[in-house]
Amino acid sequence: NGIRQGSSLSGDLSNVATCDIGKYIPGDVMHSMFVDDLIIFMRHKDLDVIQTQIQRTLDNIVVWSKKNGMTFAPEKTSGITFTRKRFNPPIRLEFQNHDVKFQDKVRWLGMHLDNKWKWEAHIAQAKTRSLKAMNIMKILGNKKKGLRRQVLMKIYNAY
Repeated sequence: NGIRQGSSLSGDLSNVATCDIGKYIPGDVMHSMFVDDLIIFMRHKDLDVIQTQIQRTLDNIVVWSKKNGMTFAPEKTSGITFTRKRFNPPIRLEFQNHDVKFQDKVRWLGMHLDNKWKWEAHIAQAKTRSLKAMNIMKILGNKKKGLRRQVLMKIYNAY
C-alpha cells in the first residue's frame, strides 16, 4: 500500500514485492516497472486485439493485487494510444470498476509522452527547466556579488 519514500531499501523492497507480477501479464503485452510505477503496452495493427489483451491484463493485475495485498490507484491510471494516423478511434478499458481515462499526453518517470510521438511537450518542459537553472546560475555567478567559481561548480554538478 505504498513504499516509504527516502529509505534506501524502498526500491529493493518494492522489487521483491512485485517480482512475480510479470506472470500475470500475457506474453504479447509488454510491461516495464520502476519501483511502484507500472506501464503496460502492446503493439498490433488491430485495435480490437489491443483492447482485449490490455483489458485482460488489467483484470489479471487486479487478481494479482488482491492475492498479494497490494493496491493500485485507479484514479491515477491513464491510457494513451500512440498513432500517427489522423483518426484515433477510442478504446474503452476498465480498471477496478473505473473507466481508464485516455489522454493525448501522459507523464511517466519524468518523460512527457504524446500520442503522435513528437516529444514537443517533453522538449518544452526540459527547455523550461534548463532556462530556470541557467538563470539561477547567472544570478549566483554575478561578478560583483556572486559566489566563487568552485562553489558554482559544486552547485552545477549537484543539479
